[in-house]
Amino acid sequence: MPEKYTLQEPPKPIPVLEPDKKKLSKYFIMGGIGVGFIFIFILGIVLGRGGTSNNTNKTITPTPTVSPINSTKITSFPSNTQEMPLIDFLPNKQYLDDTYVVISQEKPHQTLILSVSRIEQQRNFTQYTKTNYFDGTSWDRKSTMASINSSNITTNPLLRTWVPSSNSLQNNLSPLASLTLPKNDISFSSNDLSNEISVQSNPGSTKFIYQGKGTLTINDDTTPAYIFYSRTYSFNASDLSYLTKPDQIISNWLMFWDKEGTFYYLDDHKGPQTSSNIPSFSIGVIADGTSILRTPSESTSIETNNTVKTYNVTYNFARNIAVFLPLVSSLNKSDKKTYSWITSSGEGTAVKAEGRKVSGIGVVEYIRQVDKL
Repeated sequence: MPEKYTLQEPPKPIPVLEPDKKKLSKYFIMGGIGVGFIFIFILGIVLGRGGTSNNTNKTITPTPTVSPINSTKITSFPSNTQEMPLIDFLPNKQYLDDTYVVISQEKPHQTLILSVSRIEQQRNFTQYTKTNYFDGTSWDRKSTMASINSSNITTNPLLRTWVPSSNSLQNNLSPLASLTLPKNDISFSSNDLSNEISVQSNPGSTKFIYQGKGTLTINDDTTPAYIFYSRTYSFNASDLSYLTKPDQIISNWLMFWDKEGTFYYLDDHKGPQTSSNIPSFSIGVIADGTSILRTPSESTSIETNNTVKTYNVTYNFARNIAVFLPLVSSLNKSDKKTYSWITSSGEGTAVKAEGRKVSGIGVVEYIRQVDKL
């Protein structure tokens, strides 16, 4: 069957323009072409500024705002500043604190105080890491705070390593922790922190201490050191809320080693009688390697001898054994006018029961209301 074709009308002839109409049409066509070039030029500039050649279909994600509690920034303390930041101490929540004190046996006596606190919040824990380092001349303070998922200690730009089993006896020196400060890399080791001493067992908190010998390494320089370790924990953090109110308490905290190997410890705390969650206590410990004496100790005093302040501790349960520590290298960690929070370390003297004096080194921290100094 033959194919069908549709007949189309022949194209109409193009009309011939008269001279004036030809000239006008020419100008119109040229103007349209010029406008087209200008449009393309402007479009190219706009797209070029947008960088479309390398960012086609690229999605720009806004930078999230990081809450200060999640920041791992290392904070440098000024000479006077608040010791404890504003952290919630909530009821029925955990509080844990691990603290090391390391002091080199050789001169210049370098001292490191490292504390790692974990305070349970509503949905996580706040870890507050702080260091107080004395290089033999001056004190340097650093801290960092972060939100963590559990009470396990987490490393950060300040705390590089941490060994949880610090109190296990090892045949060789066992690393305990390492720190990175702007001017120094610090680490310390021990295999001698095996004797546990209970110094506090209150409904609100429990505290154990250990002491022994080890090494302190500053950069590549390693020296023998005395090492103290304490662990405090509570299942009701609100019982320890007084830590954020040091202007309401009088506190004494000392550890001292004499050259004969005897260790002296004091944990003395007095709170206002009107506050039930700040219990008063006074614990003294003397450990000479063969026996441990633990019982309440007499209150300490601050005296001035020949313009040099001396921190005095008398253990009246041990026939008036005493420790005298000159406050030569001290740091006031308080930025308030109502109280002083003093940290000091250095050489001192222990007076034995028979009156014999033995030199040694130690660290002391005390809180005093300014009007009582």
